[in-house]
Amino acid sequence: MERGKVIYEVVEYGLGGVVEFVAMCHFRGASSLGPVTSLGWWLFGCRAQLRFYRRCGERMRCLVERALRGEAVLAGPAVRAGSLVYVPSDARACRLDALAVHRVFPG
Repeated sequence: MERGKVIYEVVEYGLGGVVEFVAMCHFRGASSLGPVTSLGWWLFGCRAQLRFYRRCGERMRCLVERALRGEAVLAGPAVRAGSLVYVPSDARACRLDALAVHRVFPG
C-alpha cells in the first residue's frame, strides 16, 4: 500500500545529558493503488502512521522517566491472545477488535 523509509535515532546533546528520540520518515502511497484506495490512504493512513510515531516517542519518554525514578519499566509479562502478543506491553483487548480485518503476511 505504501513505500517509504523510517530512520529512528536516539540523540544525546553535549554535556547537558539531554537525550532526544527522533524518527525521520518519508513515505508515499504505491503507484499501483486505485483511486479509492489512494484517497483512503491519504485521508487515514498517513495520519495513523504519524500518530504511531508520536506514540513511540511518548512511550520511550515515559519508560525512561520510570527507569530514572527506579520504578519497574514494564508492567509485567506480555499479554497474550493465543499465539499472538499484544504490543505495546500495556495494550489490552477491546470489543472493537472483533471487527478488525485479520491478515497474515509472510516475512
